Amino acid sequence: MTIIRDVDYPMCDLCGRPVEDLYQVPDILNRATIVTVFCHGEKESVRIDDVTLHEMIPGSIKFGRAFTISKIENDLKLND
Repeated sequence: MTIIRDVDYPMCDLCGRPVEDLYQVPDILNRATIVTVFCHGEKESVRIDDVTLHEMIPGSIKFGRAFTISKIENDLKLND
C-alpha cells in the first residue's frame, strides 16, 4: 500500500474538506490500481485499469469528489 502525499487530495462532498488519507494499491491479478480515500471514518475506492494508466496523457486524470451523495444513495440501494 502506498500513501500518496505529493498530490492535491480529492475533496470530500460530506464535509467539504480534502479527504484525510489517500492510498494506492496495485492489483496485479486484475492489472489495475486501486485508489482508496478515507474521511470521517468511512472509505471509498476506485479501480483504474493499467491500460488506462499507461495510455493516458500525463495530467489527464484528475481527482473528483469523494463521498458524493448520489454514490452513497446508490450504495444504500444495493445493500437493501
